[in-house]
Amino acid sequence: MISIKTKAVLKLYLALALPLLIFEGTFAAPLCATVLLDSASPEGLESQFQKLNRNAQAPFAEYKNPNSRSLQDYDDITGVSSKKNINSLVALVPKKGVVIDLGGGIGAALHEMAKIKDINAIVINAQKPENFIPTGKTKGQFEYVSGWAEIEIKKYKGKADLVLDIWGAFSYSIMKAELIEQAYAALKPGGRAFILFHPRKTRALVKWQAQTQTGFESREARLDLFLEAVYPKIFKTSWSKAQETSQARIIEIRKPSSGGPESLNLGLTLKSVQEEVLPMNTFNHIELEWNHIADERNGEYYAL
Repeated sequence: MISIKTKAVLKLYLALALPLLIFEGTFAAPLCATVLLDSASPEGLESQFQKLNRNAQAPFAEYKNPNSRSLQDYDDITGVSSKKNINSLVALVPKKGVVIDLGGGIGAALHEMAKIKDINAIVINAQKPENFIPTGKTKGQFEYVSGWAEIEIKKYKGKADLVLDIWGAFSYSIMKAELIEQAYAALKPGGRAFILFHPRKTRALVKWQAQTQTGFESREARLDLFLEAVYPKIFKTSWSKAQETSQARIIEIRKPSSGGPESLNLGLTLKSVQEEVLPMNTFNHIELEWNHIADERNGEYYAL
């Protein structure tokens, strides 16, 4: 858990130091066509996930109503009723387009989308549930992929029009920075991704060094705020639009229609992981280190 002292420092930073990051829109991190996980093997990742107890074998008893989580929770993006919300999400995907749901549970939301429009709907989830897999006639294709989102999504590089992660893989993964990189890489030019999470339950803190007029000082910020400050043209964050989950955060990712990079390297390294075990889930709280130094004297930065 984050200490009281750390919380106090974070609050002070958000009040005083975060504006220094933005630099009137000029503070943008370097973009390149590599990702941090290129050297990691799938076997090594899976071993690490199992060791850190990502509840890979957790039962799906929470899905007493097969449609409840997979439909109603998607309202958080638009703040409207489930049926209208699904229609609004479908509108983001062209005919024959591809939508991927990371940690999509039973897959009911994407199945509903495939009923409405001729699209390719792909659900990636750590374990395929034995029951409640949606059935019925669809206009488009519906595919359920069982496996780690961080690994399976690599197969869809540059193929997705829309990527969704609604209380899904991002909330439970320790590889949050890499998952964001992979979600971006999976998008076609002009594609969009939405990640919904609870910042109190799913904590990701970024730390780095800043050069000031008096020397070097430590800085830290929540991952979602950091991303928006560093990549203002790619990341946009907001509070959930649904009243019952108003404390949830949305990270929206937009891949430029032209002139943008195929992939991102955020330059973030995982430094520590803490677990919080709750009755239904285990949440991972992580600290990341940014391998750049921000020069707050002139609004520049450079890699270590």
